[in-house]
Amino acid sequence: MIKGNKAISEALGEVGIKTIFTVAGGHFLPTYNEIGIQGKINVVTARHEQGAGYMASGYALATGSIGVVFSGAPGPGATNLVTSVANAMADSIPLLVISAQVDKRYLHRNILQYCNNVKLFEPFCKSSIEVNSLEELPNMLATSIQIALSGKPGPVHIALPQNLQAETVTSKKIIPFQSISSGEPCELDINSLLEKLKIAKDLPL
Repeated sequence: MIKGNKAISEALGEVGIKTIFTVAGGHFLPTYNEIGIQGKINVVTARHEQGAGYMASGYALATGSIGVVFSGAPGPGATNLVTSVANAMADSIPLLVISAQVDKRYLHRNILQYCNNVKLFEPFCKSSIEVNSLEELPNMLATSIQIALSGKPGPVHIALPQNLQAETVTSKKIIPFQSISSGEPCELDINSLLEKLKIAKDLPL
C-alpha cells in the first residue's frame, strides 16, 4: 500500500519532471515534504504564484522541456496563477499547471478557498482536468504532458483534490512516457516554400 502523498511525488518523477516552481500552501504540505524526502525533484519557491508561472515559462524556453508550476493553495493560489498561464498560452509555451483543490467532499459547496479550478483554467489551457483517484493520476500526468508538447505547444492544467494525499493505492499503472520531438521539416517542403517566396509579391511581415 502506498500513501497518497508518496504516490503523487513518485508519479511526478516517473513522467520525467525534474523541477517544479511553486508557492507552497498548507493544503499540500505532506506532498511537498515527500518530494523533499525523495530528493529527485528540485523545488523552486516563488513569492507569488504569478511569478512562479513566469519562472516555469522561462524554464521551458531555456531548456526546451515542459515547465511545471504547482499552486499549493486552492482558490487564491489558482487565481493568482492565471495571468502567467494565459501568457504561456499566447506565446505557445508548454506548461504543466497543477493546482491544489479542496477535499472532494466539499467541491461546489462554497467552502473556504474553493474555486472551480477546472473551469478557471479552461480558456487558457489546451486541457483542464481534475484527478478523481490516485490510480488515474500517472496516466493523466503523462497524457497532459503529451498534449502540452504536441502540435502547437501550450499549457495544460490538472486539479488535485486535497484528500488524495491521505488515501492509499495498491498499484500504479504507469504508461510509458516519451518526450515529443518537434521533428524536422521535409527538405522538399522547404525547397517548395523557397520557390514560392522568390516569386511572391507584397509579403506581409
